[in-house]
This record gives sequence, C-alpha cells and structure tokens, in this order.
Amino acid sequence: MEETKKLIEKANSIGIIASNEKLESFPVSLSLFYSLKKINKNVNLLTEEIPKKFRFLVPSTDFISSSKNFIISVKNPGKSEISEVFYEKKEDCLNFYIKTKRGSLKKNNISFKVLPEKNDLLIFVGVDKISKDNIPEGTSVININNLKESLDNNFTNILEEGSSLSEITSSFFKKSELEIDKKVANCLLSGLIYYYDNFQKTTDSSSAFKLAAELKEKGALHQKIVKYLKFS
Repeated sequence: MEETKKLIEKANSIGIIASNEKLESFPVSLSLFYSLKKINKNVNLLTEEIPKKFRFLVPSTDFISSSKNFIISVKNPGKSEISEVFYEKKEDCLNFYIKTKRGSLKKNNISFKVLPEKNDLLIFVGVDKISKDNIPEGTSVININNLKESLDNNFTNILEEGSSLSEITSSFFKKSELEIDKKVANCLLSGLIYYYDNFQKTTDSSSAFKLAAELKEKGALHQKIVKYLKFS
C-alpha cells in the first residue's frame, strides 16, 4: 500500500481503465476518478462509453477522456503498391482515399487502433489480462482485481480473491487516506449492489453489509441506486 501511495503522489497524469467484461469495474473506476480529482490530480477515465445503467453516476461525460490518438494501419502483403493517400473532409464524415500503383487491397488489410494515452500511471480495474503492448515504456501500473490469475509481478497489485472490486477499492481508499465523499460513496455502493445482486447473491462475508452501511452514512443513496439499476 505504501508503494501505491507513492506512485499516486508522484504521478502527474493518471489514466483509469475499467474492464469491459466486469461491469462493476465502471462505478469503481468512477469512484477512483472522483477521489483523485479531489486531490488535484490530472486524471482521465479512459473509456469509450459508460454503460447505460451507470450513467446516472456521471453528471456530464465531457470530462471523461476517450483516447484522442488513433492509427489506421494498412497491411501491404507485397502484392500491391500504395502510390497516394489523401483525405476529404465533409460535413458529417471524413473520407480517406488510398490509391495503388498495382494490385488491390482488401477490407481485412485495413485496421483501426487506439494509441495509448501518455500517462505516468495507469490504474486497471478488474482487467484480468493486461496487455503489456499497450503500456508505454516508463509508465507505472496499478492492478486492482479480485482474480488471482491476474497477478503480475511487473505491476503493483491490489488483489483480494473472493471480494468485490468495490470492497477492495474501499479498503484501498481507507489505507491511502483518500476521502470517500458522497459522489465516491454513491459509485462504490452502486458497484457493491451490482456485484451482490442487491445483496440477494449468497455471501458468507458480513463485510459487504458493513461497507454498505458505511457508504450510506457518507451520503450514498441506496434506493436511488436500486431504482436506476432496476432491482426490485
């Protein structure tokens, strides 16, 4: 935890990346975003979109950073020779034109990739397989997860098997002395309610109920969250 605190203190720019497979990771990532913003960190939530059911936690998507850098790759297997590339900007679209001297290109020769943002620190939330190819050299990584197989000694791991990401991150907030205000509490309780199926999911741990009570004390609106997540 000391190492994690140092990484956050040292970082000038922090990127937070949620898992596309674990929906709980989105409200948890938002809780990190709000908390780190409050200590004046330059922090970006790197996601294409917030899942519809969690959009009530976001007053505006203007501050959420999708990547601004992209690359269009054309695989040229040697059968064609590209002679000219140009683009035409229209009112509602941008067309790229590729001319070949010989041969032809197929659709599957063309790919579109997002270039990684330049951040001193990346925080992955619930991402079970972190691709090292997408991490720029010199970037530190914090891996928050509840799956033992995601452990990677190249990263700083905050890992607790069998717990929700909300519980793990709440514990991280407390140990790092990061404030859990109403916004943060709402995000964490949303993740907790989603993970435990509004506490209908069987759990032997009393920690989830204890945490829910603590978050409600900090201003989290249980009934509002249940309504938006459409639990009965």
